[in-house]
Amino acid sequence: MLLQPGNYVLFLENIAVLTDAGFEVEPYGENTIIIKSLPAMLAAVDPRALITDLIEEFSQTGKTGNIGETREKIYALMACKGAVKARQKLTNQEIEQLCRDLDSAPFAATCPHGRPLFVMLDISDMERMFKRR
Repeated sequence: MLLQPGNYVLFLENIAVLTDAGFEVEPYGENTIIIKSLPAMLAAVDPRALITDLIEEFSQTGKTGNIGETREKIYALMACKGAVKARQKLTNQEIEQLCRDLDSAPFAATCPHGRPLFVMLDISDMERMFKRR
């Protein structure tokens, strides 16, 4: 994948963090990287779009020089990209496993960006939604 020179340098500065996160990427000539493998949770993700998003994260967090913050941003981005999306078809087995995984997660109320994973409605909310009150 050919990168802009500044993005190539930014990418190389953060390659160790990506390796720790399960990526297998390496330089492959002038301003070019080769993506050998991605973490399994990202198998369905477009690698080029993912690298573009990662470089954007690097440019935002790289200014602070905080490796921990960079690592957190990468993991949040990976979780978001690898997550089940709206209207995505799942088998019953996948749904059951997803629910089990959700139940076993210690902080499963929100996605990595802070959006709620579920909401609780009481009967009056439901009645209002269906114009029964």
